[in-house]
Amino acid sequence: MKPGNTLMLGHYQIGIKLGKGATGVVYQTTDCRVGRVVAIKTLALSREYEFDDLEQVRARFFREAETAGRLAHPNIVTVHGAGEARDLAYIAMAILKGKDPEQRYQDGAQMAEAPGACLGNVSSSAHQNPLRSAAATN
Repeated sequence: MKPGNTLMLGHYQIGIKLGKGATGVVYQTTDCRVGRVVAIKTLALSREYEFDDLEQVRARFFREAETAGRLAHPNIVTVHGAGEARDLAYIAMAILKGKDPEQRYQDGAQMAEAPGACLGNVSSSAHQNPLRSAAATN
């Protein structure tokens, strides 16, 4: 999946690495189908997890994408899609411009809302958009 010198993940052209966490990496990418710049959160499945845990981890990762994708709130990033390619699970989401939160606080920025108020707003949004599993409706 590497036409020319371009690294691809599904229909996303991989750009620069934006960050790294405990289990994955976030890249700036371009969605080649619509020409939109997005962030891709990746999870290396077989390299990070034992075979017995793989299905549970995969399900949890895609549940995160589905949950975030159903919510609409200013404090939740917009999810554009999710998938698997090249042994990586990924979530495509809106790319947010700005400083790293840690750097913002070091520069003296204050939180816009108290954490509890923010979580309350997000929780309210979640209750307005409840998830229904296929098993629960059958």
